[in-house]
Amino acid sequence: IITAINLIGGVVLGVTHGLSLAEAATTYSILTIGDGLASQLPALMIATTAGLLTTKADTETAIGSEIGQQLFAGGRPLTVALSVLLILAILPGVPTLPVLALAAIAALRLRQRQRPPAEQTAAEGAPDDDAPPTWDEGRQLREFLLTDRAIVEVGPGLAGLLNSRRPKSLPERITNLRREFSQSRGLWIPPLRVRANLDLSPSLYRILIAGREVATGTLWLDRHLAILPEQQRVNLPGETTEEPVFRLPAKWIDPAIARQAELQGCTVVDPTSVLLTHLGEVLQEYGHELLTRETLKQLLDTVHEFAPTVIDELKSETIRTGLIHQVLVQLAEDRIPLADLALILESILNHAASRKSPDELVDAVRQELGQLVCAQFQDGEGAVRVIALQPQLEGRLRESLQPDGQLALPPPALEALIVRLSDLWRQSRGGGREVALLLHHTLRRPVRRLLRRALPGLGFVAYREISAEARISPVEMLRLDQVYTDAPSSAAVSTDSEATINLAVA
Repeated sequence: IITAINLIGGVVLGVTHGLSLAEAATTYSILTIGDGLASQLPALMIATTAGLLTTKADTETAIGSEIGQQLFAGGRPLTVALSVLLILAILPGVPTLPVLALAAIAALRLRQRQRPPAEQTAAEGAPDDDAPPTWDEGRQLREFLLTDRAIVEVGPGLAGLLNSRRPKSLPERITNLRREFSQSRGLWIPPLRVRANLDLSPSLYRILIAGREVATGTLWLDRHLAILPEQQRVNLPGETTEEPVFRLPAKWIDPAIARQAELQGCTVVDPTSVLLTHLGEVLQEYGHELLTRETLKQLLDTVHEFAPTVIDELKSETIRTGLIHQVLVQLAEDRIPLADLALILESILNHAASRKSPDELVDAVRQELGQLVCAQFQDGEGAVRVIALQPQLEGRLRESLQPDGQLALPPPALEALIVRLSDLWRQSRGGGREVALLLHHTLRRPVRRLLRRALPGLGFVAYREISAEARISPVEMLRLDQVYTDAPSSAAVSTDSEATINLAVA
């Protein structure tokens, strides 16, 4: 409407002031178009600005930096801008020098983008080609000594897991895992470094603790892992494999048939969850190695804020920090929660004067904190789930104790003990519930040392560590003839009655 009024009104005014109809139409047509452009340009700029602000609302970067990164970070926008400026420079009526100056700036920036990174670094950081390379020995030594205690490395094909822009990326979920682990175990886990390693196979990952590889596995980002149910045939297309933590039979399947696999009784997990589960189990097994003396000092300083009396008494009794560290490491290795650190320190304070050996002090602390020790093995009704030893077997093992506290077993008996105990442990862990091997207190430490490598997740509990109010639930029984082939076959006795005999012996 405004355009029509300007055009018609202008022609009428032009004719009225003595212009011919053609001259009036030409003059006021140009003026009308110019007025329309002048009014539309501000509207276009306002709409563009509003669009930029709306799309930028979900980022924390300043809008100036964001626009600069988008315009100059890539080569395509610079190429388009350079082409447009060169075309404008040859058009008649356009100021050539300013346009060519802008084109030169765009060409220079594009040239810098196309240079190899090594060349840029050399140009920026080496003003003199003949100057000898600098060597900051102090910095190199610090970097050599300050190694990460825990590292997760992934192959090139799994580098997409490290993209922090993805929802629930691997670094973010590892942070959540650290927090949950620290809350449940009371064991502070330092930040884990997650990085890509081009030397690994594309689909391989590995976990390093204190610089050594402790776990490895394979992932496929375009598939899900279906853990097959026991004693049930499953007809699913996919690559046969093993679940990396518990070595259960599994298959890598297409995500499209995940629902079909679940209906057949499979447990289906995505690749990131597979790695996180593996990492969680590694932290359970090796978390005690991350408890350094420096970390212990920080923990003691924190405890001093809300329990200063305990820390002051520890200092007054001149209990070595190294002794406290050894006790806490052994407790953490046995997967005993250290969340109530003040209570554990009080127990150490109670027994440190009479027990100078770290092993003896650990035994005394475990006995005093028996409820805390057994909590991880209790079922829903509060009963402590254990694998009991037949009294004859326990007596035979006690006869094998050496003066230095070591357990001397014949190789066949040791092999049979590991195999049979492994079977009983696997059978008794139904529903993810933990179970401990119940032993006489003189056997707990020697048997633990003997079986720790073969059965790293098995708990070991002494009779005296179970409180009088606690109820014991013996879920399995290990008999003498299952370990010593020369022993006579045991009479058939119920598990409950054998456990009762075991308790009486204790």
